[in-house]
Amino acid sequence: MKGFTLLEALISVLIFSFLIVGIYATLTVGEKTFNEGNVLLMLQQNTRRAMDTMVKELREALNPTLAGSIVITPTGNQITFSTIGRAGISYYVLNNQLVREFPAGTIRVVGNNVANLLFIQNSHILTIGLTESLVYRGGRTLQFPLREEINLRNP
Repeated sequence: MKGFTLLEALISVLIFSFLIVGIYATLTVGEKTFNEGNVLLMLQQNTRRAMDTMVKELREALNPTLAGSIVITPTGNQITFSTIGRAGISYYVLNNQLVREFPAGTIRVVGNNVANLLFIQNSHILTIGLTESLVYRGGRTLQFPLREEINLRNP
């Protein structure tokens, strides 16, 4: 009757151990990448939702050539505008949240994790830059910048 020697058994266990460690490392990296991708996807969806909310309302803004119909702060991080029947709608960042204020003092959160908001108006073109940012595991910062150009109405 022949069996395995102790040396053969130890070598088999060692090879099997390396195989298991390799599979575990591959699965761990795959899981980390999958989770990070999901967080980035969530960040992208939230940024797009916030941008869509602003764009939809800003497209209704009154003629930009009318005095006071669209006012952007000198730093470009806040816009106040009027639509038909509503005056004084504002969008700005407060405590890393994109907020819509209308009427004065009534705030609704439109987006979270906002790192940057910028409005630039050039004649009838309004450019909005919105960046959301989130610190992920290990201190890595995930960001999603979005830029939209709106052709303002010209009655």
